[in-house]
Amino acid sequence: MNARERPMRPMVTSLREITGGPAHEARRLLDTQYAGRQGYIGKEIRAYDTVTSTNDLALDWATAGAPNGAVVYAELQTKGRGRMGRAWSARSGLNLTFSVILRPVLAPDRWNLITIAACVAASEAVDSFTAPVCTQIKWPNDILIDERKCCGMLLESAGAGQASHASRAVILGIGINVNEDTFPTDIEPQATSLLLATGRTIHRAHLLAAVFDRLEQALDRLEEDAVAVGKRYMRRMYNLNAPAELRFAHGSGSVQGIVAGLGETGGLLLATDEGMRTFHAGEVTTG
Repeated sequence: MNARERPMRPMVTSLREITGGPAHEARRLLDTQYAGRQGYIGKEIRAYDTVTSTNDLALDWATAGAPNGAVVYAELQTKGRGRMGRAWSARSGLNLTFSVILRPVLAPDRWNLITIAACVAASEAVDSFTAPVCTQIKWPNDILIDERKCCGMLLESAGAGQASHASRAVILGIGINVNEDTFPTDIEPQATSLLLATGRTIHRAHLLAAVFDRLEQALDRLEEDAVAVGKRYMRRMYNLNAPAELRFAHGSGSVQGIVAGLGETGGLLLATDEGMRTFHAGEVTTG
């Protein structure tokens, strides 16, 4: 969840740039459905057949001056990544993997709230396609169905120390298991897809358009009333008011307590034997 500062890297080339597919179809759907609406998420899209990482390409584009809301989309990532150094793997043509370039007006110490807003947006968008099956949000950035992960996010930053808002950028990477029907054996017990959860094939472009629209609404609301966005997150929060263990990266320890909600900057509130504590990193497991 933490917005990690990354060094700039050379442009990573894709195998093939594509001008159609779910990303461009999603933009056309939004233009049709919201005629005259001045949306910014996905207004500019670069779509690819195969890339190493959409976040890497988005970071390069952001450095080159990409506008707020620009999107890098790929049918396949060969080196996709998630939180805590984990790899993100998804088969081509079945899922959604993309990165959104954002230039927030929020102070850098509040950028973690972008992940909170994005989780609300993705969860609500997915629910509109999977009803009556509903999602939950596992802190900080996993979307679950029946306690299995169907969506993950990674927030990375560039230029956090810059004084100008225009020089700062946050890259929000999102991966959604849409029509995947099989997973590697090592993650199969923890993973699911919208297809597996509902028994229905989901139209990827329609889902992507819904995510773009909900994300824009949630981010705009975040600037106006972060508390309201946090409440929407907590209504969907997995393990809220339940015992849990927070494990830190690289085996550096853990802490147990009761999940009590979100802090002001999106951290996990955990009621421990030492009192209420706020954490901004770690992996929540059932206590």
